[in-house]
Amino acid sequence: MKNQMKKLIIFIGIINLCAGLVFAEDAQQSFEEKHQDKDVIFLEYGETIKVREDWSYRREEHKKLKIIKEEARSMGEIPIPYDKERDRIVEISAYTTTPDGKKHRYTKTNDISPYASYPIYSNAMVKMVTMPEVNVGSVIEYKVVIESRGSQIKNAFWEELSLTSNVPAKLFKITLILPKKLDIQYKEFNLNHKPKITQNHTTITYAWEIADVYDERKAEDYVPPPRVEDWMEGVEFSSIKSWKDISRWYYALVQKNLKITPDIEAMAEKAIVGKVALKDKARSILEYIQDNFRYVSMSLGPYSLEPHPTDQVFKNKYGDCKDLSLLCVAMLKVAGIDSNIALFRDEFSITDPRHDLPIPALFDHAIVSVKDEKGGSFYVDPQLKGYDIEEYPLYYQNAYTFVITADGGKFERLPMFPEERAYARRDINTVINSDGSALSEVTSLWSLDTSIETREQLKSLDNTQKEDFYQRLNAMLSDGGEVLERRWENFDARYGRLKSYIKVRRRDAYLVSDDMIILDVAGYQREIEFTKDKRENPIFYPGDTCDESVAAYQVPKGFRVLSLPKDFEKDIGFLSIKREYKRDKDKVTIREVTRQKRIEIPSEEYPRVKEFFDKLPSETQQRIVLRRTKSWRQKLKEIWAIIKQ
Repeated sequence: MKNQMKKLIIFIGIINLCAGLVFAEDAQQSFEEKHQDKDVIFLEYGETIKVREDWSYRREEHKKLKIIKEEARSMGEIPIPYDKERDRIVEISAYTTTPDGKKHRYTKTNDISPYASYPIYSNAMVKMVTMPEVNVGSVIEYKVVIESRGSQIKNAFWEELSLTSNVPAKLFKITLILPKKLDIQYKEFNLNHKPKITQNHTTITYAWEIADVYDERKAEDYVPPPRVEDWMEGVEFSSIKSWKDISRWYYALVQKNLKITPDIEAMAEKAIVGKVALKDKARSILEYIQDNFRYVSMSLGPYSLEPHPTDQVFKNKYGDCKDLSLLCVAMLKVAGIDSNIALFRDEFSITDPRHDLPIPALFDHAIVSVKDEKGGSFYVDPQLKGYDIEEYPLYYQNAYTFVITADGGKFERLPMFPEERAYARRDINTVINSDGSALSEVTSLWSLDTSIETREQLKSLDNTQKEDFYQRLNAMLSDGGEVLERRWENFDARYGRLKSYIKVRRRDAYLVSDDMIILDVAGYQREIEFTKDKRENPIFYPGDTCDESVAAYQVPKGFRVLSLPKDFEKDIGFLSIKREYKRDKDKVTIREVTRQKRIEIPSEEYPRVKEFFDKLPSETQQRIVLRRTKSWRQKLKEIWAIIKQ
């Protein structure tokens, strides 16, 4: 089952791509020759959607793909997602053509329920079509026809088409046939290839038929969040006239499914016993849901928009994001706290949805907007175990939300996080002995996200696994030394940062040679992303962070500091490094602060950035030199030797 689901996820990610529209320029090479380095190519990508006046529709998919490399052989199973209540698969035609020209029909089909353990999601199904003879050089061709009653929103239709892909397609064909009577809106985004639009007295048809399709742009790290002007070309269709209509529709669903039973009421009241402040009550309700309900991962989609009734979710003790969020709204209501469902999407997944046609599936998550005592609001998410009120994972920063209200909803953004939110610190005190051995004490204040992830990970491990984790952690922190002592602070707490302490003895920590001890201060490794000669996109780091390290070295008796590096400060905009040295009698202290800032640097400035990172390793690699001091007898002996000469 796990292997089937893994193949399903990989395959859906490829076959559902609408190929990018980039014409081939090199006429001397065949399509297959140009793309022989790919794992798989589309020889044909076709899809036709015909919407009827009763909002039902027929979807026909015709895909023909060729296996180029061994890595693509896992595509021997074709997944066809459908909703068994609304969809009916009326035709499947599939076969493999081997390099010798022989055709082999699919061997079997199998209906799989991805959520078999969760009956309330039993409508979500996948029909797996097993293909034979899937080897390098084989061609898989299949046609699937699905008849659908339509979306969950009554009298509504929407469709998104992204006309870009990194999977080459020799022929791209897509057609939408829409009844004029339904008045379905159409919107283009940076479209270079216009559709062929035809009409008759009842329908309007949008059609694309493009040869040799491929987008060669390569992915780069450190790219800005998508903006409308930079978005890949695509189109949207929607019959929903405004986002207010979506809010009113979803608000009606919330009211329909918000069922507060005596059991829910009793449990909510029990959870908030002794709590006075609004946030304390909200926290207690969140903790109850997190501790007693299983989360089922099921993103918002055409057939997974409506939350289940809260009494059903409460009884079953499981739910997806919208189910658990609505239960949270119900329990908050018992506590006298007003709240609303909010649709959510992180800022790197979409552009500002206010530029889009009203399409509820633009959002893939649901959280809760809670009204506070002062007329403001804050967000909570029942899924965020370990995060206290108004604490969120870093990728929640600046995310888009659409708050569902009775009067038409509103677009909002989650807040930007201050530098302190991602602050981490490490204090190292090292006593160096004259033979090069050393005793170090390391105290670390972990970042919030790392603290929560580590705490939650350890909770899921048994004793043997925990000991293995500690051993790996010891090896990382001790640099191969002997761990004498280790302890945690705030480890058993529900919230907050971890603080760790480790005491390590290293017998050969430093080499003693020619009466000198060298302390190497590590330089910064260059980022692999900035080793390339050219760059297409601007450089962008998404948030403000700060890491601080203070290392103090006790100089061994009989030694003195012979050489101490100079302080330095380097800044390229989105990254700054400051290192300071301080000598106090027989102690040397190094304070280092590394900051990353949310700032965008144009791609034209990439040569300057590359040069910065090219020089960074050598410019930040430093050393402290300690030298053994000589006694007056040694000095007198050396002077006498010189006189004798």
